Amino acid sequence: MADALLFLPLVEVSRRYPGRCELFQWLATMETSAWLRQHDLAHLRADGYGVWLEDGRCLRFLVHVDPGPVGDAAVNVRGGRRGLVGC
Repeated sequence: MADALLFLPLVEVSRRYPGRCELFQWLATMETSAWLRQHDLAHLRADGYGVWLEDGRCLRFLVHVDPGPVGDAAVNVRGGRRGLVGC
């Protein structure tokens, strides 16, 4: 679910602004679970992990999608949206 809600839109933004921003890394649910176990964080539940690069800055993030009706998604951005292209 995280792929449709976040991965694809981030890839689209990367394509619209080449050289300025990119989704550098993306791990789907199973790979994210393995990554969390490797870092002694198996108690966390995440649907994805990514690394976003923009204007020389790097943002690493975990994605959790609450189950609910399709299209009833909300984005929780800590620290505001400053610096995110297309927001």
